[in-house]
Amino acid sequence: MEAGPAILFDLDGTLVDSVYQHVNAWHEVLQRNGWAVPHHRVHRAIGLPSGRLLRWLLGRAPENEQALIDAHGQLFLQQAKRLTPTPGALELLGDLDAREVPYLAVTSANEETQRVLFGALGRSLPIAPSAGSKPEQSPIVAAAAALKREPGQLTMIGDAVWDAESAHRAGAHFVGLRCGGTGDELLRQAGAIWVEDAPRDLVGRL
Repeated sequence: MEAGPAILFDLDGTLVDSVYQHVNAWHEVLQRNGWAVPHHRVHRAIGLPSGRLLRWLLGRAPENEQALIDAHGQLFLQQAKRLTPTPGALELLGDLDAREVPYLAVTSANEETQRVLFGALGRSLPIAPSAGSKPEQSPIVAAAAALKREPGQLTMIGDAVWDAESAHRAGAHFVGLRCGGTGDELLRQAGAIWVEDAPRDLVGRL
């Protein structure tokens, strides 16, 4: 195992300001298909992989699950030009690069969505190996192995309770960000060791 800390990043809502575009896309798709799910509940589910998100919101797997997922993807991609980095995202990544702190992105986004997110961010990140999805511990454990670290050497940076739960289950640290719209209490209850507004507040601190 390597010595020293390493950082894991969520993408949607953490490095790219994209949460509410996802919320609006899912809300519209569900409404078109006869499900009246309020925006605040859709927001709470963002961060889960699409199939799991639908089951969490609807209480079951819909028969047209893949059609709903595809429709959401199309609506989200239509909003690509509106996406921007979260405040300080590029500065934080540049700070880690300058100090040679290794990092990986942990995301369940498909390749097309990843390209859109990296396009909005203005740069790409190395991606952790695909191994399950948040809030399971497996994505964090796989990232730790890729970085040749123990999970306890990792700090996960994310904006959703699912990020926090995944990190907590794996034995990694978690720092929560408010820029995805989740409140301090929920982030702390899920395991955040501290909470900040946006990536800019972590420059020089990781």
